Amino acid sequence: MNSSELKLKLKNFLKIKEDFEVFIPSQLEFGDLSTNLAFVLAQKQHSSPFTIAQDLTSELMTNKNFSQFFEKIEFKNGYLNFFINEKFLFEKTKKSLVKNKKLSKTVIVDFSSPNIGKPLSIAHLRSTIIGDSLSRIYDYLGFKVIRDNHLGDWGLQIGKLIAAFKIYSKKKLNQITLQDLYELYVKFNDQEKNDPSLTQLAKLETKKLQNNDKENLKIWKVFYQKTLTHYKKIYNILNVNFDYFYGESHYQKIAQKLIADLEKRKKAIKSEGALIIPLEEYNLPPLIIQKSDGSLLYASNDLATIVFREKKFKPFKILYVIASEQALYLEQLFKAAFKLKLTKSELLHIKFGMLLGENKKKLSTRGGKIVDLEEVMDLTINKALTFVLKKNPKMSKKQALKIAQVIGIGALKYNDLSQNKLNDIILNWDKLLSLNSNSSIYLQYTYSRFFNILKKAQFKKPANALKNLEEEDLMILRKLSQFKEVIQNSQEENSPNLIANYLYSLSVLANNYYEKTNILKSEVKLKNQRLTLVYYLTLIIETGLDLLGINVLPKI
Repeated sequence: MNSSELKLKLKNFLKIKEDFEVFIPSQLEFGDLSTNLAFVLAQKQHSSPFTIAQDLTSELMTNKNFSQFFEKIEFKNGYLNFFINEKFLFEKTKKSLVKNKKLSKTVIVDFSSPNIGKPLSIAHLRSTIIGDSLSRIYDYLGFKVIRDNHLGDWGLQIGKLIAAFKIYSKKKLNQITLQDLYELYVKFNDQEKNDPSLTQLAKLETKKLQNNDKENLKIWKVFYQKTLTHYKKIYNILNVNFDYFYGESHYQKIAQKLIADLEKRKKAIKSEGALIIPLEEYNLPPLIIQKSDGSLLYASNDLATIVFREKKFKPFKILYVIASEQALYLEQLFKAAFKLKLTKSELLHIKFGMLLGENKKKLSTRGGKIVDLEEVMDLTINKALTFVLKKNPKMSKKQALKIAQVIGIGALKYNDLSQNKLNDIILNWDKLLSLNSNSSIYLQYTYSRFFNILKKAQFKKPANALKNLEEEDLMILRKLSQFKEVIQNSQEENSPNLIANYLYSLSVLANNYYEKTNILKSEVKLKNQRLTLVYYLTLIIETGLDLLGINVLPKI
């Protein structure tokens, strides 16, 4: 019994059409499910919520369709609170660990999407890990998930890079490194400020590339491969996978064909020499898809991408995991795609705020340049290594480093995913690795603690049923039973932090349970039931962390 099932049962039982809420209460003392139904009916019937709630409680508990599921129903603070019985709580817990059967619905998650020719920066972290987590959540619930990294590998920035290489590089093409490319790009941009001819040169190199000039294509391919090799290395450390790395270059022919067709059908019109899609009916500025010099823009490539995805994957939903700053552009893009009938898919902008330093400013080096993501990852892992060696002074550095990588990367991810994605978040090194705060290491430690209880008990087979549990045991079971619904809510709201918050509250409850209950010294029957609870507790923490892209450790 979950919230949507209870809502449907109540509607059918009462034969009402009025809308009301059914939700998981924030505190276990208010039951497993709660509803404002009494308020809604009170307004309709011009009666008191208390009177209606009393009558409903009596009616529902004498009806087999409800009494078989619920231990009790009570009215408190205006809400009807439902307490599910042990049998169904346990069944609900077990079912929550079963992945949904594959659905016919395809979801495309467009995330990370850096520009080639430079290392991944800290600015790409949020899109990368939020997109990865959402992909995992949708996959767990049975959706067919396509993970697409829409690389910026075409256009003027590539023209600038090619021009910079030809002018400034002292290395041959086969000797060039990604760091070299980044430095060349920075140098070109600096020089360009005082030399407008460089801009014209970049445009010329861009045009040559787009016209399939052999030399520029050769240079571009080397730049692309050098960059992709670096990206895959970083993604591997982050435990992030992609199905496709379709860059802007992949869509050029589709974009050109689309532009020609739109112009022919007068769906796109000329404005001051540029080609635009008017959007005044949506109270939005026009979407510019072609410059006056005939060159394509991001918008033309993005519309072509939508056309390609519609034809190849036929998705019912596409998630664009892109920073909030792009909200206006994406609204223009989505409305244009809708207006032009390019897709039947639901297009969603998954917004997120900035990642800030402890001074609440953008993370940057002393020179003001964007921080390299690999540097941040290395720093986090090194801080985790210090933590591990302090706790385990006799552990080999090699073993400690393996543990530190899991802890460090987990900490970096959880710091982000545990917070509302719309908020700017702060990278606080002390909080990241604190056992006394809402952190990944706290959850990993909780998992390790209970995993080792099972190991010590040589526990092999969980009980088939749980009966006559004591109050503290029942509290754990009730919390465990909420897991699947939390995942569903997280998917519906595209918010991984709901899973993180659940795991933290579960871990706090579990550690209090550990302090109050001597599991291994309980009488035999109770001990087996408690070990069964511990077994599902560890599985749920492990599964929940995996949905956030974080690994567990048997020992910390």
